[in-house]
Amino acid sequence: MIKAFRFRVYPTAAQVTLLGAWTDGLRFLWNLAHQQRLMGLQTVRDRRHYYSAYDQINELTELRAQAPWVAAVPRNVCAQLLMELDKAWQRAFRRTAQPPRFKKRGRDGVIICEPHPKIWEVVGGDIRFPKLGIVKTVMHRPIEGKPKTCTIVQDGDAWYASIVCELPGETPEPGTAPGPAVAIERSAIVLIADSDGRTVANPVHLARSLSRLKRAERRVNKKKKGSQNKNKAVRRLARLNRKVRRQRDHHLHVHSTHYAKHHGVVVIAEVAKRSSTSGPKRARGAMLDAAWGRFGDMLAYKLAWRGGVLLKVPAAKDAADACAACGQVAVTSEPASERFACPSCGQQESAVVNAARVLLSRGIHGVAACGGPPVREPLKQEHRAARHGPRSRRPARSSGQVTTSSKG
Repeated sequence: MIKAFRFRVYPTAAQVTLLGAWTDGLRFLWNLAHQQRLMGLQTVRDRRHYYSAYDQINELTELRAQAPWVAAVPRNVCAQLLMELDKAWQRAFRRTAQPPRFKKRGRDGVIICEPHPKIWEVVGGDIRFPKLGIVKTVMHRPIEGKPKTCTIVQDGDAWYASIVCELPGETPEPGTAPGPAVAIERSAIVLIADSDGRTVANPVHLARSLSRLKRAERRVNKKKKGSQNKNKAVRRLARLNRKVRRQRDHHLHVHSTHYAKHHGVVVIAEVAKRSSTSGPKRARGAMLDAAWGRFGDMLAYKLAWRGGVLLKVPAAKDAADACAACGQVAVTSEPASERFACPSCGQQESAVVNAARVLLSRGIHGVAACGGPPVREPLKQEHRAARHGPRSRRPARSSGQVTTSSKG
């Protein structure tokens, strides 16, 4: 079982200068390797060359001899960057993500990852990194397991180190975690509403800091390009964005840990991105600020640590109108109302809590939200060879017609 730990590091001025030089060298290496892959794909089909990560890693020795700014970076860090580029291309080939793009200074960052645990180490609460020396680290909690990789990333004017550790033992089997099942429903006003009646309001961290962010953006635009005042304004804007992001992540971590600890099965609605962000502009902003997708990702890996199960049920239009008590669909009910009243049995409660209880019943019974067959993973379709030219039409064959081979 793998677990990552993120710590704040405080490099010296000389180390910051060296890290900046490494970032420029890794950006150059990424763009060069990416251009090499594009040139290999732009040739004729019979002469195309699909470069792999190992092909480009084997050419590192010759490149480092010609480019001293690349040679200044540890070789393992350069090789790991080429591996990340290969993973990005593989995701593009599988059509699960967009193709990678060239990295631009000031817009795209690079990671400085040392993948071999014998080269870097933790010394007295600090991190010793190759060619960088000992970097002062604030380890606010002890690491668990055996450290494997160390990654240094820059976030604005701050630096962080992510240590990936391998925990002893095997990953618990899904379904072995104790605790009752619960379903979670979400809305623009309520961040979380579960089937037990627990509700959490949407804190809208971005909306609360929007005025300060706009003011900081105006200051950036008014400064002269390339001046020190503009750099200061850019760093201030980055700090404000980082604060909003950390507030949102902290809120999601607290509640996702709560459900992972107290429940063995969690059911959530799988909503498409377009449908989840449709509606008025203010409601769309609240939905995007809630970061529902990130909350689902946190639930997935935290439940996997403890042997829990995360069930994703396709969302349905009648979930907000169905009654959790009798199952009757209230056609006359208003989906946007805060209270739900069943015209059949008279059940009255919060509309979001009622939708969560309906979601729980459908998720536990393993049926789709439309009342169809059990929920399954989508099947991978086989690719058919494209035919060029008009398709030849064969004469219709009757059921009793018998064909013989020409060899017979």
